[in-house]
Amino acid sequence: MDYVGDCLIVVAALPDRICFALGGQICNSYFNRIFMRTELRKIIEFDFGYSIRDFDHTFQVTKKLDKERFEAVMKRQTEIEKEQPDLVDDIMDDIHWYSFLESFLIWHFGLWRLQAIFEGYVVKTFLDDNFKSGGLAKKLKGLREKGYSISDKDFNELIEWGQIRNALSHFPPSAYSHGILNEGDVEEYLNLCRRIVTDLNDQQKVKT
Repeated sequence: MDYVGDCLIVVAALPDRICFALGGQICNSYFNRIFMRTELRKIIEFDFGYSIRDFDHTFQVTKKLDKERFEAVMKRQTEIEKEQPDLVDDIMDDIHWYSFLESFLIWHFGLWRLQAIFEGYVVKTFLDDNFKSGGLAKKLKGLREKGYSISDKDFNELIEWGQIRNALSHFPPSAYSHGILNEGDVEEYLNLCRRIVTDLNDQQKVKT
């Protein structure tokens, strides 16, 4: 038995006790303490603050990751050109293809976080904690109920992007499926979020 932070480590020392208690409350207590740090649970209720910079930061980090992916491929190509010049085309065809799929995943995560920042920003700045749960549509309707103006065009566009994000979150393409989400797509969504949040901030100033 040992401790790492607040976590009780008992699997190696008492495997029979864990197995014996599979149906009991004591096992649930062990597993809760073993597999999740106390600090992680705090994320559920922690009040984060947001600013416009969070949108740009997310996009720039995603762009940096994709750039580093491309640079790694180019470095590998240079090495193969020296080591196996006769096979470079065949080898790089596969490397470029799998790298392209990795790029899709990178921008997938960028889109996911941008919408998360957008929803968090809206709740903490214009609504209240009653809107923390529920989807994007609930939050957008809440804005209108509180007197904020969002055009039908922007409302519908946000919902459509949300549907894309939901599809990627709940039923994403498999590891080697062809992906199409790219930097230009995510930058378009970034600009939409920034423009709407900036407009909502201006409306809030008039209200106060």
